[in-house]
Amino acid sequence: MENEVTGNPGARYAVLKGIVFSNIFAVVAFALAYWLANYDDMSGGILSLAEFVLVPIGMGIIAMWYWRRRQERLVALLPFALLNTVIAIMLSAVFMGEGVICLIIVSPLLLGFMWVGVFIGKYIFNDDQRTFRVSTLCLYIILFFADVFAFHGHSNIVSDEMIIQAPPNVVWNYVAAHPLNTTEPDYWLFSLGLPCPVQSTVSGFAVGDERKCIFSNGATFDEVIVESVRDSVFTFDIVKQPHDPEIIGHINIERGQFILTPRADGTTLLTGNSWYTLKVYPAWYYDLWAVDITRHVHLRAMDHIKRLAEKDVQVHR
Repeated sequence: MENEVTGNPGARYAVLKGIVFSNIFAVVAFALAYWLANYDDMSGGILSLAEFVLVPIGMGIIAMWYWRRRQERLVALLPFALLNTVIAIMLSAVFMGEGVICLIIVSPLLLGFMWVGVFIGKYIFNDDQRTFRVSTLCLYIILFFADVFAFHGHSNIVSDEMIIQAPPNVVWNYVAAHPLNTTEPDYWLFSLGLPCPVQSTVSGFAVGDERKCIFSNGATFDEVIVESVRDSVFTFDIVKQPHDPEIIGHINIERGQFILTPRADGTTLLTGNSWYTLKVYPAWYYDLWAVDITRHVHLRAMDHIKRLAEKDVQVHR
């Protein structure tokens, strides 16, 4: 095999050419897709399926145009695809200002679909596959433009429940505002640097009053109270998100809510709800992460409320 590679001048720089030209394609295609998806300035920075699925597939196909000259088994090209993914991620960090957590989340998606592109390239670049090659290119272009012009507005609600050994009138004291949470987070993404909620403050408890949710890195969500029924329901709208690289441009968190339901044994069922709209696609992938992260944000805040309320009950007793 070494002799085959050495004796083929085209194979000598095949890996480097595949990486360079596939990343040039990625920069151009990514910029085009972003511009087309957001040309009217109304969608607020949508990153579509084209950027995270079709562009990596295209990178894999282009890279395979060069890598095929090495005449190696497909599995032997996996390290090159991994290296190409790392370089693409580094370019994203430099030119898009992405945070570390975002890069961790996107990495499996990029590598997976780049490998799909390599697999496709293996079969379309045979001499007897010219018709397949042309049809694949046409299908790729159609999918690319169809996606960037499609409507992107995936919304979801995440709901979590927790039983607190305290009556609603005690729990209510901490749903709107609670002091600094100094406990160590146990969620793995929080441990890696994803901001976690640590404190909430309010200017008042009436509809229209301001609320702030403060995260571990100082990032603050500015909120306004839209519903406040004592010992029962507390709802707030997010009016301004922090300019944090792990948050901004990826998700619009629109509303949060706490519902306090009294139980027959004197305890409280606390329900936390959050509404959001995704700005990154494909939704089937990123929504899994969004739900998981939102759920752990809920649980950290609700655990803190639970500790505070149950401590008050113990002190009173």
